[in-house]
Amino acid sequence: MSVIAEYNIETQHYYGVVADEIDLCESDGSARIPMILKRLTGYGRSRFVEYMGWKLQGPLIILTCNEDMIPSNPVGYLLFDTSLTRFQDGPLTVVARLGEIFYRDEVAEASQNTTFVIHPLINVRRILPLGKKGKLIHAHPDFWLLSVYHSDYQSLMKHFKQSSKQRFCPLDVNYSSNDIEVETVEYDTKVSLNATNKPLSFTKHACKLKGHSLEKGISIRMLIYADKLIASDINLLFGLDVTLVQPIDGELDRRDALDVVTNTFF
Repeated sequence: MSVIAEYNIETQHYYGVVADEIDLCESDGSARIPMILKRLTGYGRSRFVEYMGWKLQGPLIILTCNEDMIPSNPVGYLLFDTSLTRFQDGPLTVVARLGEIFYRDEVAEASQNTTFVIHPLINVRRILPLGKKGKLIHAHPDFWLLSVYHSDYQSLMKHFKQSSKQRFCPLDVNYSSNDIEVETVEYDTKVSLNATNKPLSFTKHACKLKGHSLEKGISIRMLIYADKLIASDINLLFGLDVTLVQPIDGELDRRDALDVVTNTFF
């Protein structure tokens, strides 16, 4: 097995379709049009990308961006040995050579310079200059770039230059419906949910506070954690507090108010 084959998505992950995001992503992937996906954290970004990696039957190489990343990180770097100096391909260079899916997560965390370095790779030229080697890579026909960012970083993305924005096909995925959330939680936790499910019921009440006293709502990821913890016979109120209340608000007063909600309803 080749090194790149280790990144194949062998198992189909459950993904609840919100709109036409699968059709659009599949069409973009087939045409190798760079795509940028916007979605809230905890609402299935990674689940969606892994599902598409399985559906498109290609290895998926993931690079999580951060504020300390410099443009050369994805491309490669020089290694100094006792006898020689050699260039080590970065993840972007490896994928460009072999022609697979390159997934940049949390792209808004990194500086714009990390996007500028791939401009030649995601336009009609599809080339990647390796300045430190003095060479030029022509991307494999199957190379495809998929970028994802947290929709709370929309203000940061507004500062992206048009020369960057126009290289991507945008995909904005909204909240899942309640039915999809239930199916997702049931699939991951193997717990059958109904109208009396405690975490689900609490979430519906807490969501009414989003935009008022709470900045963010409760994500599917948090619901999954809550049901898994409660299924292990932990105290219900304690389980709700550590999985649903504390993560969404660090302010003690608001946390106390949410604790009152949990005690009132449950």
